Amino acid sequence: MNWLILGGTTEARLFTEQACAEIVRGDLSLGNHGTEPTLIYSVAGRVRQPQLPCRVISGGFSAGGGLQRYLQVEAIQGILDFTHPFAARISTAAVAAARAQGIPCWRFRRPPWRARAGDRWQCFSTRDDLWQALGHFKSILLTLGQLTPAEWEALLSVVTPGQGQRLVIRTAVAPGMTLPEGVEWLQAIGPFCLEDEIRLLTNAQIDVLVTKNSGGQATQAKLNAARQLQVPVLMLDRPVLPPADHEFETIEQGLNDLKHYLTQTEHAGYPDVF
Repeated sequence: MNWLILGGTTEARLFTEQACAEIVRGDLSLGNHGTEPTLIYSVAGRVRQPQLPCRVISGGFSAGGGLQRYLQVEAIQGILDFTHPFAARISTAAVAAARAQGIPCWRFRRPPWRARAGDRWQCFSTRDDLWQALGHFKSILLTLGQLTPAEWEALLSVVTPGQGQRLVIRTAVAPGMTLPEGVEWLQAIGPFCLEDEIRLLTNAQIDVLVTKNSGGQATQAKLNAARQLQVPVLMLDRPVLPPADHEFETIEQGLNDLKHYLTQTEHAGYPDVF
């Protein structure tokens, strides 16, 4: 019974490690048949390759004819979507491909960040609206990940780095294009600590932090630093995703739900157990 894990996040790696350990112990099997599920972990491969006790594939599915074709060739019988909350394209494709194949698609839903006392957040549903709010800030820290050329064009129609404004961007990998003059790039991969984030905001005299509501612990320190320094935060809301067949918010819940599901699977077909 092959399950495809769409990974690339810390939670995906931890889930896979724990699931593989339970398979080895015999705690995760296909009901009375005792058949072990086979896990295949997929990662885009742009940042780092995980070392996991299961098969790992990278680079996406386009070269092999797309995700649905991959599901057919590998006889995938379930998808576990652990991608980033803003990876809307692959999450949408996963739901559509699973539905076309008649298999379940489950999604890990990382709880979003929520504003706390002392936060100075302003939330936006689109990047264009967010860009328009940046015009009067002097020193901007942008932590939105990779921007497309069209997004850069829209941003630079409002922000003028080197001409009265400072724009610092922080990403895990180098931008996929030549940066405009006056834009500073910082390469960094979380998790980040509060002290370093305070130092960055202070030394660069940042007067606004731009981020997206990724949730999780790895990059939350920047929000804590902004709160402590009373730096405003412009927060991009998460995209709306098509509903998955089942969602869970913790690794433990996902493992327990998968055990329950596999226990109920006594023959071909996929019971609606939730």
